[in-house]
Amino acid sequence: MDDIWSAHGPAIGPEIQSADEQLAEVNQQEQQISALLAGIALLAVGVAMLGAYALGLPLAAYLGWHYLSGFEARVDLASGLVLPLVLACAITLIVTVLAALRHLRQALSLQPIEALR
Repeated sequence: MDDIWSAHGPAIGPEIQSADEQLAEVNQQEQQISALLAGIALLAVGVAMLGAYALGLPLAAYLGWHYLSGFEARVDLASGLVLPLVLACAITLIVTVLAALRHLRQALSLQPIEALR
């Protein structure tokens, strides 16, 4: 076989791998893809959270300040406005992370053939 290959085949030699080596290589590639997908998912969550905070908080702070300014006996801004906004941010962060983790888990558990259907 080597004589025929060297006479008629390309100048490169054949590369022979066992099935275990090929399977290990495929598993390594899948782990790299999974890590890449996890990083992209975390980046997407970060962008979504930034968008929610950047668009919702200044308007909420202004409306809260405007609403509270109409009262005669006022509450200080730290407990009347800042604390509810921080609490809303924390709840939004928790819900966003949980939703992203749920979708990430579903995406990573999906078999490639199912994704193509």
